[in-house]
Amino acid sequence: MTTEPPATGTSPHPVLTIAIPTYNSGVYLVETLRSIAAELGPEPHGDVEVRILDNASTDGTYQLIKIYLQSGVVKYTRNERNRGPDFSVARLAEIAEG
Repeated sequence: MTTEPPATGTSPHPVLTIAIPTYNSGVYLVETLRSIAAELGPEPHGDVEVRILDNASTDGTYQLIKIYLQSGVVKYTRNERNRGPDFSVARLAEIAEG
């Protein structure tokens, strides 16, 4: 017996997580999010999530990307202090749902 994969956007959890660690890269992060949004298109994508882990940036990263958080596809987490890139990547792997 074969089963069909769920239709796009019908999975209860994302099947793909785009994980982005960042530190003082707000301008580049905006470019990245624009590119991802262009690839995904205007339709909701319940099977894709974008996770950003901000490693205590001081460049206003949150202010630059907060408009993308309204979609529900982009999720933002911020470290209270800079924990280094290894911690950020490991943390992203922990919180990713896809």
